Amino acid sequence: MKNLENQIQKAQTNVKERDRLLTEYLPFIRKQISGFLGHGLEYEDLQSIAMLVFVNCIYQYEENRGAFLSFASRCIRNRLLDELRKQKAYQSHLFPIEKEEDEQIQTTSEAVCIYNRYREQEALKEEILCLTESLKNYKISWNELSIICPKQKRSRQQCNYLARLLVENEKWKQDFLTDQKLPRAQLAKMAGISEKTIEKHRKYIVAVTLILLGDYPSIKSFLP
Repeated sequence: MKNLENQIQKAQTNVKERDRLLTEYLPFIRKQISGFLGHGLEYEDLQSIAMLVFVNCIYQYEENRGAFLSFASRCIRNRLLDELRKQKAYQSHLFPIEKEEDEQIQTTSEAVCIYNRYREQEALKEEILCLTESLKNYKISWNELSIICPKQKRSRQQCNYLARLLVENEKWKQDFLTDQKLPRAQLAKMAGISEKTIEKHRKYIVAVTLILLGDYPSIKSFLP
């Protein structure tokens, strides 16, 4: 198990290692979804959700969370239970999951709240798809975002500040959209930092800039 935890730590900063683990533990992921079949969600949808959760678990894992596979299993189960609850509210019918896990929807207001959360999640999925396409123009993939995001809060705030400076300057904004390049020298001078710092976080600044410029209300809500 210790060996697996070491692999997880490596995968947190190495995309190839992450993808290797995802492939190696695909049977484990499929086992987690086996108990959720036949409740209105397609097998492919369940597997996609579970795989996404597994990848998120890799990045979120710390040793104090216990054994990684137990942690991942718990996260996948909770996420699939949440998805099933949203699905049953959307379809206006109930089905049993497990007594200790299932919360009976007793009022119309509760059903409306769950339905609204379902709609919000669907809207977020659409935003992610659109942003993923925009990122491709700047040679950035959606999967990179969790890796290129600065670890320190101060660094993230600084990058967000730089992105807002760019968006508020009409010429810089147009050049950014036309040439797919950051005005590094100008931003560095205005912010009082080095161009090297901007280059280090270039991809993250680009991603935040695209979010600010686009129609991504759900994603924007995650920005500080």
